[in-house]
Amino acid sequence: MTDMTDELAADWLSEADMGYDYVKPNAFRMTFHNMPKVSYYCQSANIPGFSMGQATLPTPFHDLPIAGDKGIYEPLRISFIIDSRFANFLELRNWLVGLAFPDSNEQFVDLRAGGLNKTFQALTKWNEEVGLYTDASLVVLTGKNNPFAYVIFNDIFPISLTGGDFNSTSGDIQYMVATAEFQYKTYSIELV
Repeated sequence: MTDMTDELAADWLSEADMGYDYVKPNAFRMTFHNMPKVSYYCQSANIPGFSMGQATLPTPFHDLPIAGDKGIYEPLRISFIIDSRFANFLELRNWLVGLAFPDSNEQFVDLRAGGLNKTFQALTKWNEEVGLYTDASLVVLTGKNNPFAYVIFNDIFPISLTGGDFNSTSGDIQYMVATAEFQYKTYSIELV
């Protein structure tokens, strides 16, 4: 049995391309198709996880777990440096406020009409509502800054945005960073 296992392992290793490199966590570029200010200052982003629920099949002896039928996407999380004019922060905040319309219905009407951010004039393929959704791409780069994978998010929208903290006791200059979370309909990974 050991000889067969060793033989299978040797076959796999001989077929594998040992020239593969590892994914570098600092070699990426996040692109929001309708938010260039957020894209430019993006400091971190994640490839969201995917999970599936499970069901239980009751039996007289012990319950059996079986595969579920609905996938659950984790949120897309990004962190970005807030620029000196708050343009990128306000871009996201106004979008979030327009979706939640905490003060009046007009906030939603303005968002849908593109009044808060004129760059949201493009329609998405899944939804014809202007301003409510956009698409995004996480471009994973090689060590030579060439793209080798695209994580494509369809119809994303913000669900949270953190504020920035001022702190006069810090000795080093640390720029203010905000974190945003997004939900989306689907995402796919395409290798180049």
